Amino acid sequence: MGKRLVSLLADASYDVFALVHSMPSDEDRHYFSNKRITVREVDLLTFDPSSLPQGVTGVISLAQSAYFRDFPERSKEVFQVNVVANLQLLDWAVRSGVKRFVLASSGGIYGGKRGVQFQETDDFQTNSPLGFYLGSKFCSEIILQNYRQLFDCAVTVRPFFIYGPGQRSDMFIARIINSVRDGRPITLQGPDGLRVNPVYVDDAAVAFARALEVNGNKTINVAGPDVLSLRSVAEGAGLHLGRPPLFEAVQGEPVDYVADITIARQVLKLEPRPFAVGLTETLGSK
Repeated sequence: MGKRLVSLLADASYDVFALVHSMPSDEDRHYFSNKRITVREVDLLTFDPSSLPQGVTGVISLAQSAYFRDFPERSKEVFQVNVVANLQLLDWAVRSGVKRFVLASSGGIYGGKRGVQFQETDDFQTNSPLGFYLGSKFCSEIILQNYRQLFDCAVTVRPFFIYGPGQRSDMFIARIINSVRDGRPITLQGPDGLRVNPVYVDDAAVAFARALEVNGNKTINVAGPDVLSLRSVAEGAGLHLGRPPLFEAVQGEPVDYVADITIARQVLKLEPRPFAVGLTETLGSK
Protein backbone atom coordinates (compact mmCIF):
# COMPACT_ATOMS: atom_id res chain seq x y z
CA MET A 1 0.00 0.00 0.00
CA GLY A 2 2.85 2.40 0.78
CA LYS A 3 3.93 2.87 -2.82
CA ARG A 4 0.36 3.64 -3.88
CA LEU A 5 -0.05 6.09 -1.00
CA VAL A 6 3.19 7.92 -1.91
CA SER A 7 2.02 8.30 -5.51
CA LEU A 8 -1.45 9.42 -4.42
CA LEU A 9 -0.09 12.09 -2.08
CA ALA A 10 2.31 13.45 -4.71
CA ASP A 11 -0.49 13.63 -7.27
CA ALA A 12 -2.48 15.62 -4.69
CA SER A 13 0.37 18.20 -4.64
CA TYR A 14 2.06 17.08 -1.43
CA ASP A 15 5.85 17.09 -1.35
CA VAL A 16 6.56 13.56 -0.13
CA PHE A 17 9.65 12.32 1.70
CA ALA A 18 9.34 8.52 1.49
CA LEU A 19 11.28 6.23 3.80
CA VAL A 20 11.62 2.75 2.30
CA HIS A 21 13.37 -0.40 3.49
CA SER A 22 14.81 -0.98 0.01
CA MET A 23 14.83 1.15 -3.12
CA PRO A 24 11.93 0.62 -5.55
CA SER A 25 12.25 -2.20 -8.04
CA ASP A 26 11.99 -1.51 -11.76
CA GLU A 27 8.42 -2.80 -11.60
CA ASP A 28 7.49 -0.27 -8.90
CA ARG A 29 9.55 2.68 -10.06
CA HIS A 30 6.58 4.41 -11.72
CA TYR A 31 4.93 4.89 -8.31
CA PHE A 32 7.86 7.13 -7.33
CA SER A 33 8.29 9.00 -10.61
CA ASN A 34 6.60 12.24 -9.53
CA LYS A 35 9.20 14.98 -8.96
CA ARG A 36 7.53 15.81 -5.65
CA ILE A 37 8.77 12.49 -4.21
CA THR A 38 12.14 12.06 -2.50
CA VAL A 39 13.02 8.48 -1.61
CA ARG A 40 15.44 7.50 1.14
CA GLU A 41 16.44 3.94 2.06
CA VAL A 42 16.19 3.44 5.84
CA ASP A 43 16.50 0.44 8.14
CA LEU A 44 14.12 1.01 11.06
CA LEU A 45 16.22 -1.34 13.20
CA THR A 46 18.91 1.36 13.26
CA PHE A 47 16.70 4.38 12.65
CA ASP A 48 18.04 7.85 13.44
CA PRO A 49 15.31 10.46 12.86
CA SER A 50 17.75 13.34 13.25
CA SER A 51 18.54 12.96 9.54
CA LEU A 52 14.95 13.67 8.51
CA PRO A 53 14.23 16.97 6.72
CA GLN A 54 12.96 20.11 8.39
CA GLY A 55 9.64 21.72 7.54
CA VAL A 56 7.60 18.50 7.55
CA THR A 57 3.93 19.18 8.29
CA GLY A 58 2.60 15.62 8.51
CA VAL A 59 3.75 12.05 9.08
CA ILE A 60 2.06 8.81 8.04
CA SER A 61 3.68 5.83 9.74
CA LEU A 62 3.12 2.48 8.03
CA ALA A 63 5.94 0.83 10.01
CA GLN A 64 5.62 -2.94 9.64
CA SER A 65 8.25 -5.57 10.35
CA ALA A 66 8.61 -8.23 7.66
CA TYR A 67 9.18 -10.77 10.44
CA PHE A 68 5.78 -10.42 12.09
CA ARG A 69 5.19 -14.19 11.94
CA ASP A 70 8.58 -15.13 13.42
CA PHE A 71 7.87 -15.25 17.14
CA PRO A 72 9.85 -15.54 19.33
CA GLU A 73 12.87 -15.77 17.02
CA ARG A 74 12.54 -12.21 15.64
CA SER A 75 10.47 -10.63 18.40
CA LYS A 76 13.06 -7.94 19.19
CA GLU A 77 13.14 -6.85 15.56
CA VAL A 78 9.34 -6.75 15.36
CA PHE A 79 9.18 -4.61 18.51
CA GLN A 80 11.92 -2.29 17.26
CA VAL A 81 10.13 -1.62 13.97
CA ASN A 82 6.50 -1.66 15.10
CA VAL A 83 6.91 0.15 18.42
CA VAL A 84 10.30 1.78 19.02
CA ALA A 85 10.54 3.33 15.53
CA ASN A 86 7.09 4.85 15.97
CA LEU A 87 8.10 6.29 19.33
CA GLN A 88 11.19 7.80 17.71
CA LEU A 89 9.06 9.28 14.93
CA LEU A 90 6.59 10.75 17.42
CA ASP A 91 9.35 12.27 19.53
CA TRP A 92 11.02 13.74 16.45
CA ALA A 93 7.68 15.02 15.11
CA VAL A 94 6.86 16.90 18.31
CA ARG A 95 10.32 18.47 18.54
CA SER A 96 10.21 19.41 14.84
CA GLY A 97 6.82 21.12 14.97
CA VAL A 98 4.95 18.51 12.92
CA LYS A 99 1.21 19.09 13.29
CA ARG A 100 -0.29 15.92 11.82
CA PHE A 101 0.45 12.27 12.59
CA VAL A 102 -1.31 9.19 11.19
CA LEU A 103 -0.52 5.73 12.54
CA ALA A 104 -1.24 2.41 10.85
CA SER A 105 -2.50 -0.12 13.37
CA SER A 106 -4.54 -3.26 12.58
CA GLY A 107 -8.14 -4.37 12.83
CA GLY A 108 -6.84 -7.56 14.34
CA ILE A 109 -6.26 -5.90 17.71
CA TYR A 110 -9.98 -6.31 18.52
CA GLY A 111 -9.50 -10.07 18.51
CA GLY A 112 -11.95 -12.27 16.65
CA LYS A 113 -15.56 -12.46 17.77
CA ARG A 114 -18.52 -14.17 16.21
CA GLY A 115 -21.52 -12.23 14.97
CA VAL A 116 -20.38 -8.63 15.68
CA GLN A 117 -19.06 -5.70 13.72
CA PHE A 118 -16.26 -4.01 15.64
CA GLN A 119 -16.66 -0.33 16.43
CA GLU A 120 -13.79 1.97 17.31
CA THR A 121 -15.16 2.44 20.84
CA ASP A 122 -15.18 -1.30 21.63
CA ASP A 123 -13.06 -2.41 24.56
CA PHE A 124 -10.21 -4.86 24.04
CA GLN A 125 -9.92 -8.12 25.92
CA THR A 126 -6.42 -7.42 27.16
CA ASN A 127 -6.37 -10.60 29.22
CA SER A 128 -6.70 -12.65 26.02
CA PRO A 129 -3.52 -13.16 23.98
CA LEU A 130 -3.48 -11.19 20.72
CA GLY A 131 -0.21 -12.60 19.47
CA PHE A 132 3.05 -10.66 19.50
CA TYR A 133 2.53 -8.78 16.23
CA LEU A 134 -0.90 -7.46 17.21
CA GLY A 135 0.39 -6.74 20.71
CA SER A 136 3.05 -4.52 19.14
CA LYS A 137 0.39 -2.64 17.18
CA PHE A 138 -1.60 -2.16 20.37
CA CYS A 139 1.53 -0.78 22.09
CA SER A 140 1.99 1.78 19.32
CA GLU A 141 -1.62 2.89 19.69
CA ILE A 142 -1.11 3.45 23.42
CA ILE A 143 2.03 5.48 22.75
CA LEU A 144 0.21 7.69 20.22
CA GLN A 145 -2.62 8.24 22.72
CA ASN A 146 -0.12 9.89 25.05
CA TYR A 147 1.21 12.17 22.32
CA ARG A 148 -2.05 13.00 20.59
CA GLN A 149 -2.74 16.27 22.43
CA LEU A 150 0.53 17.60 20.95
CA PHE A 151 -0.81 17.43 17.38
CA ASP A 152 -3.60 19.18 15.50
CA CYS A 153 -4.35 15.81 13.90
CA ALA A 154 -3.59 12.43 15.51
CA VAL A 155 -5.33 9.56 13.72
CA THR A 156 -5.03 5.83 14.26
CA VAL A 157 -6.19 3.82 11.25
CA ARG A 158 -7.15 0.17 11.76
CA PRO A 159 -7.23 -1.55 8.36
CA PHE A 160 -8.91 -4.94 7.92
CA PHE A 161 -7.27 -7.38 5.50
CA ILE A 162 -5.88 -5.15 2.77
CA TYR A 163 -5.63 -6.98 -0.56
CA GLY A 164 -4.77 -6.19 -4.16
CA PRO A 165 -2.33 -6.75 -7.04
CA GLY A 166 1.23 -7.65 -6.15
CA GLN A 167 0.50 -8.51 -2.53
CA ARG A 168 2.92 -10.73 -0.63
CA SER A 169 1.94 -14.37 -1.02
CA ASP A 170 1.75 -14.97 2.75
CA MET A 171 -0.97 -12.37 3.34
CA PHE A 172 -4.55 -13.48 3.98
CA ILE A 173 -6.40 -12.87 0.70
CA ALA A 174 -3.30 -13.67 -1.38
CA ARG A 175 -2.96 -17.01 0.45
CA ILE A 176 -6.55 -17.90 -0.39
CA ILE A 177 -6.11 -16.99 -4.05
CA ASN A 178 -2.87 -18.96 -4.30
CA SER A 179 -4.41 -21.97 -2.58
CA VAL A 180 -7.25 -22.02 -5.10
CA ARG A 181 -4.87 -21.55 -8.02
CA ASP A 182 -2.53 -24.31 -6.80
CA GLY A 183 -5.27 -26.77 -5.86
CA ARG A 184 -4.41 -26.76 -2.15
CA PRO A 185 -7.28 -27.29 0.31
CA ILE A 186 -8.55 -24.39 2.40
CA THR A 187 -9.39 -25.29 5.99
CA LEU A 188 -12.79 -24.27 7.34
CA GLN A 189 -14.05 -24.21 10.89
CA GLY A 190 -17.80 -24.68 10.68
CA PRO A 191 -19.56 -24.87 7.32
CA ASP A 192 -18.26 -21.56 5.94
CA GLY A 193 -15.30 -20.50 8.10
CA LEU A 194 -14.61 -17.06 9.53
CA ARG A 195 -16.12 -13.86 8.16
CA VAL A 196 -14.23 -10.72 7.12
CA ASN A 197 -14.77 -7.49 5.16
CA PRO A 198 -11.44 -6.96 3.37
CA VAL A 199 -10.49 -3.61 1.84
CA TYR A 200 -8.92 -3.10 -1.58
CA VAL A 201 -5.44 -1.59 -1.50
CA ASP A 202 -6.27 1.59 -3.44
CA ASP A 203 -9.19 2.33 -1.10
CA ALA A 204 -6.92 1.83 1.91
CA ALA A 205 -4.41 4.27 0.40
CA VAL A 206 -7.17 6.85 -0.07
CA ALA A 207 -8.19 6.40 3.56
CA PHE A 208 -4.67 7.09 4.83
CA ALA A 209 -4.29 10.12 2.57
CA ARG A 210 -7.56 11.60 3.79
CA ALA A 211 -6.72 10.81 7.41
CA LEU A 212 -3.87 13.30 7.11
CA GLU A 213 -6.46 16.06 6.60
CA VAL A 214 -8.60 15.22 9.66
CA ASN A 215 -8.68 17.67 12.55
CA GLY A 216 -8.50 16.38 16.11
CA ASN A 217 -7.95 12.89 17.46
CA LYS A 218 -9.63 9.95 15.77
CA THR A 219 -9.48 6.18 15.58
CA ILE A 220 -10.91 4.88 12.32
CA ASN A 221 -11.65 1.38 11.04
CA VAL A 222 -10.92 0.93 7.34
CA ALA A 223 -12.51 -2.08 5.67
CA GLY A 224 -14.56 -3.08 2.67
CA PRO A 225 -18.35 -2.86 2.30
CA ASP A 226 -18.97 -6.61 1.93
CA VAL A 227 -18.97 -9.13 4.77
CA LEU A 228 -17.76 -12.45 3.36
CA SER A 229 -17.14 -15.92 4.69
CA LEU A 230 -13.86 -17.68 4.00
CA ARG A 231 -15.79 -20.07 1.78
CA SER A 232 -17.30 -17.27 -0.30
CA VAL A 233 -13.91 -15.55 -0.75
CA ALA A 234 -12.42 -18.81 -2.04
CA GLU A 235 -15.40 -19.49 -4.30
CA GLY A 236 -15.15 -15.99 -5.74
CA ALA A 237 -11.48 -16.57 -6.51
CA GLY A 238 -12.36 -19.92 -8.03
CA LEU A 239 -14.84 -18.34 -10.43
CA HIS A 240 -12.19 -15.94 -11.70
CA LEU A 241 -9.52 -18.61 -11.95
CA GLY A 242 -11.77 -21.23 -13.51
CA ARG A 243 -10.87 -23.69 -10.77
CA PRO A 244 -13.25 -24.73 -7.96
CA PRO A 245 -11.63 -24.39 -4.53
CA LEU A 246 -10.94 -27.40 -2.34
CA PHE A 247 -12.05 -27.30 1.29
CA GLU A 248 -11.06 -29.27 4.36
CA ALA A 249 -13.22 -29.27 7.48
CA VAL A 250 -11.50 -28.93 10.86
CA GLN A 251 -12.80 -28.90 14.40
CA GLY A 252 -13.58 -25.61 16.11
CA GLU A 253 -15.86 -22.60 15.98
CA PRO A 254 -14.93 -19.80 13.60
CA VAL A 255 -14.60 -16.19 14.73
CA ASP A 256 -15.21 -13.06 12.69
CA TYR A 257 -13.02 -10.04 11.96
CA VAL A 258 -15.62 -7.59 10.67
CA ALA A 259 -15.39 -3.81 11.00
CA ASP A 260 -18.09 -1.21 11.25
CA ILE A 261 -16.96 1.48 8.78
CA THR A 262 -19.48 4.19 9.64
CA ILE A 263 -16.76 6.58 10.87
CA ALA A 264 -14.62 5.99 7.76
CA ARG A 265 -17.61 6.89 5.61
CA GLN A 266 -18.50 9.96 7.67
CA VAL A 267 -15.06 11.39 8.46
CA LEU A 268 -12.99 10.22 5.48
CA LYS A 269 -15.86 10.19 2.95
CA LEU A 270 -14.64 6.71 2.05
CA GLU A 271 -16.78 4.53 -0.20
CA PRO A 272 -14.68 1.38 -0.71
CA ARG A 273 -15.32 -0.75 -3.77
CA PRO A 274 -17.22 -4.05 -3.51
CA PHE A 275 -15.10 -7.15 -3.05
CA ALA A 276 -16.15 -8.55 -6.43
CA VAL A 277 -14.74 -5.44 -8.13
CA GLY A 278 -11.54 -5.48 -6.12
CA LEU A 279 -11.04 -9.20 -6.76
CA THR A 280 -11.43 -8.64 -10.50
CA GLU A 281 -8.82 -5.87 -10.39
CA THR A 282 -6.52 -8.07 -8.31
CA LEU A 283 -6.71 -11.11 -10.55
CA GLY A 284 -6.79 -9.08 -13.75
CA SER A 285 -3.19 -8.13 -13.12
CA LYS A 286 -1.96 -11.70 -12.76
